[in-house]
Amino acid sequence: MSLRPVAVALCLAAAAGGAAEAARRPAVTRPGATARRRAAPRRTARAFTGWRIEHDLKPVGGVLIGAPGQFDAYYTSLTAQLPRHLKVFVAGKAEKLGPSAAGLDVEPIGNDFTMAMWSRDYAPFLVRGPGGKKRLVQFAHAKGSRELGQALADRLGIRLYQSPLSLEGGNLIADGEGNIFLSRVVLERNKKYPRARVERHLRRMLGARSVTWLDPLPDEATGHVDIFMKYAGRVKGREVMVLSDSPDPTRHAVLERAAARLQRRGYRVLRLMNHEAGGVPFSYAQAVLLTGAENVALVPAYAEPNLPDAVRADAERRDRQAQRLYRALGYRVIPLRTRDLMKSGLGSAHCTIREIWSSALED
Repeated sequence: MSLRPVAVALCLAAAAGGAAEAARRPAVTRPGATARRRAAPRRTARAFTGWRIEHDLKPVGGVLIGAPGQFDAYYTSLTAQLPRHLKVFVAGKAEKLGPSAAGLDVEPIGNDFTMAMWSRDYAPFLVRGPGGKKRLVQFAHAKGSRELGQALADRLGIRLYQSPLSLEGGNLIADGEGNIFLSRVVLERNKKYPRARVERHLRRMLGARSVTWLDPLPDEATGHVDIFMKYAGRVKGREVMVLSDSPDPTRHAVLERAAARLQRRGYRVLRLMNHEAGGVPFSYAQAVLLTGAENVALVPAYAEPNLPDAVRADAERRDRQAQRLYRALGYRVIPLRTRDLMKSGLGSAHCTIREIWSSALED
C-alpha cells in the first residue's frame, strides 16, 4: 500500500489537535527562473534526511536588500560601499536605490513588498543536502514574506518549502555544525505548538543538529537573537561567537548567562560592548560578514556629528572597538551609518541584508 504524501505542517498540526490546523498545511512548489509546474507535497522527515542549514559564512555571491523608502543615510552608505562583484537583489523597485548604487549589478525581485527593507526577516533559509542539492525553507512572518520567498526561489530555481511556524530570519543563528540558536520569543509566538513539537519541526525542516533557546535582550522591541549574537566562524580550531555586552545591569545579566551557556558548549566567545543611549542597545553583533572573493565586514557605526559631546565620544569609542575586532577576525571593515536605523527599534544592518550564497546562484 502506498503512503499518501504528508505536508510539512503535519507534525505541528497534530500537536495543535485540530482539523483546522491540519487544513493549513503548506504547499510545496517547484520554483524556477521562469514559471514551472507545481510539484506534489513531500514527506518532510524523508525529504530532509541528510540535509543541514547553511550558516552565514559560506562564500557569498550576492545579497538581498529592500528598496528604501526611509533611512536614506543608511542606504546611501550601504549601496555606495557594497563590493561591486556582488549581485544585488532588491525586493521592490531598483530605481529607489538612487545614484549611490551606480556600478552595482542590481536585479529587482518580485513586487514592492511591505516592510521588505528588513529582508533578513522576510527571506528564506538555504538548506543543503546530499550531492550538493539545495532547498529553501520559508517560515511565516508577515504579509509579503511568503511572496518574497517564492519570488526569490523562482529566480534561483531552488525548491521552496513553506513552514507554518512564525519565525523571523533575524531570530535564528546557525553555526558551522548545524546547531541553531533562537530566542524564546519564538516559543511565545507559537504557543499553540508544544516546545518539543517546535524543536522537532526545526530539526526536520532545517536539518538542525541541536536547538538552543536563549533569553531575549530586555527592553528591546524585536526579541531577536541576532541583536546580541553573531556566528563568526572557526578560528584556530574553535567555533567563535561574537556576543554583545551592555552597561545596563539587567541586560548585562542576560548576556552573561548567554555567554556562560555558549562557553559551556565549547565556543570561544568574543564580547563587544554596546553603545547605549536613550535606552537603545546600539549593537555591533548586527554586523554582516561577507566571505568569498573578498572577506568584508559591514559594521554598524553609530557616531554622528550632531550628537551631544559625551554621547558622540562613547559612540566613537565603541565604533572603533567593534572595527578592531572584525579586522582581527580577518575582514576588511566597511562602516555603515546605522544610528537612525537602530533607533527605529526594529534592528540594524544585519536585519536589512540577507546573504545569497555563491552556491545558490550556480545553475
